Amino acid sequence: FQFHSACVGVCGSHSNRPLSKDADIGFGLLVVVSGTCSTARLQEAGARMSAASKLEESKISPAYLYSNSTSHKGPFSAVAELIDNAYDPDCNATSMHIDLEKINGKPCLMFTDNGNGMNYQTMHHMMSFGYSSKADVGDHKAVGRYGNGFKSGSMRLGKDALVLSRQDDLESVGLLSQTFLERTKADTVKVPMFTWRLPDREIICILSKLLSQIKAL
Repeated sequence: FQFHSACVGVCGSHSNRPLSKDADIGFGLLVVVSGTCSTARLQEAGARMSAASKLEESKISPAYLYSNSTSHKGPFSAVAELIDNAYDPDCNATSMHIDLEKINGKPCLMFTDNGNGMNYQTMHHMMSFGYSSKADVGDHKAVGRYGNGFKSGSMRLGKDALVLSRQDDLESVGLLSQTFLERTKADTVKVPMFTWRLPDREIICILSKLLSQIKAL
């Protein structure tokens, strides 16, 4: 099929507020396509494409972990991101401790809170980009909305972030690590994660494809 014309432009605000000279304007991409194709022909072409090829997943380069962290000009806003995560209603922590320890001779910042903890799926979403189900609970307003704060904040403070969490009788651990990705020569961001059940510590969830790589480090 053939399109007669295509117009790509930039359009304005993400909000529903009317634009004014004082308004904050966020930009998105507007694509307008016009031509002679009917809806039926487009659907037919789409079906043929789906049958002939497999859609590829979008990848995230390991280098993005660093470049994404540069949105923080200094360490204090990065620390604030992690504090916000503990404060938000889904975690609902009432206290947090920040300590500086040395592990294998290297400085390590430790953030500990008394919040609700995470299960395997919740931790996986936190380690991924763009996943957020946070919502206001009464007068308790959620700060995080876009599923990026943990990644940008933690990677601004260090190359590696080890997350340990407990929810009821489940304990989980996840590793967001530039060092791991460099040593395994990964071409996209991968996150080793495990979840086990107490008291016998039986592993119930694991990203098994990464197990051999973890053992090789």
